[in-house]
Amino acid sequence: MPVHSFRFVMKILILSDAQSIHTKRWVSSLSGRGIKVVLFTIKPESDNFYSEIGVKVYTFDLFAYKNYSGILSLFKSISAHLKAVSYLKHVIKQETPDILHAHYATSYGLIAALSSFTPFFLSVWGSDVYEFPYKSKINRLAVKYILRRANYITSTSMAMALQTSKFTTKKIEVIPFGVNTDHFNDTPEFKDGRFVIGTVKTLSHNYGIDLLIRSYKLFSDENPGIDSVLEVVGDGPDREKLEILSAQLGIADKVIFRGYIDNHRLPEVYNSFDLAVFLSRRESFGVSAVEAASCGTPVIASATDGFKEVVEDGVTGVIVPLEDYEAAAKVMGELAHDVQRRGQMGRAARERVISMYDWNRNVSEMISLYLKGVL
Repeated sequence: MPVHSFRFVMKILILSDAQSIHTKRWVSSLSGRGIKVVLFTIKPESDNFYSEIGVKVYTFDLFAYKNYSGILSLFKSISAHLKAVSYLKHVIKQETPDILHAHYATSYGLIAALSSFTPFFLSVWGSDVYEFPYKSKINRLAVKYILRRANYITSTSMAMALQTSKFTTKKIEVIPFGVNTDHFNDTPEFKDGRFVIGTVKTLSHNYGIDLLIRSYKLFSDENPGIDSVLEVVGDGPDREKLEILSAQLGIADKVIFRGYIDNHRLPEVYNSFDLAVFLSRRESFGVSAVEAASCGTPVIASATDGFKEVVEDGVTGVIVPLEDYEAAAKVMGELAHDVQRRGQMGRAARERVISMYDWNRNVSEMISLYLKGVL
C-alpha cells in the first residue's frame, strides 16, 4: 500500500462525532500517516481515545437547546448553531488548518459551510441525505446549500452517492469505509460446535432485528436436528422489545443478546458465526456485512441498496427481499445443510473485501483527494 510523504505537514480539521467508531478510525488512521489532525465535535468525548493518540479535541455542546420546547427551542437552536460557527472560526484562526472536513451533511456540514472556510470537504453518512431532506422544505434547502458550499463531496457507497446526487450536480467521490483485513481475518478456532447464526447491529427498528428473530424462529422449527443459536451483538433502544419478542416466540433460550462489544473484539465474534445475517430495512453501505465477509463468513442480507453493493448475490452471500423473513429462513436452512457452499462463499467474500474494501487503500484514496484540494 503506497505511503504518502509530504513536503509539509498537512493539517486537517475534522468536524465529526467524537464518540463514533467511524470518526475514531479516520482520525487515528490519518494521524498514523503523518497528517496533523484536529477534531471539532458537538458531542463530548466518552473516553480518553484522542488524548492517547495525541489529537487535540475542541468541543461545543450544540444540543443544549433540546432542553427547551416550542418556539423557544427554535430560537435556541438558531442561537446555538450561530455560536458553534463563531467557535469554529475561532478554532480555525488558532489552528490554521489546510483543510476542513465535515463528516455528516447536517449539523457538522452546516457549521462548516457557514464558516466560509475553503477547501471544505464533506462526507455524507446516510440519514443526512436519506431522511433529513424529506422532513421539511427547509431541511431540503439546507442540504442543497451545504452541498453547494462544499468543494469536495465523498460517499462510502455508489448507492449513497446516487441518493446525494438528488440534491447536487457536483461530482461525488466514492471512498468506501472499509475494514482492516489483517485485523478482520479468518480464524475458525472460535467456533464451538453449535451452528451459530449471528448479527452485529444497533438494536433499532431500521436494522430489522425483529425480522431476524422471526426468521430464526422459522429456521429453528424447520431444522430441529440442528443444534443452533442466534447471537445478537449490539445494543440500542429496542433491546427490551426484542427480548420480549424472543420470549413470545418461545425461543428466548436460543436467542443470546450479547450487548455492545468493542470493535477490536469483533473479528472473533464474526469468526464464531457460521452465517452472518443482516435484515435491515434501510442500509446505505453495510460495513457490518463487509466485516463479516473479511472474516470469511458468508452473509445473508436484505435487498437494500447498501447490501446489494457489498454482497455479490450467490457468490459471497445471498440477497433476500426486503421484509421477507421467510425467504431468509429458507436460505439459512439451505446453507446450514451445505458446508461446501458456505466455505466457497466465505472464501469468495474475503477475496472481494481485499480487492475492494481494504481500509488502508481507502485511507490512501482520501489522502489523495486531500492533496488534490491543497496542491
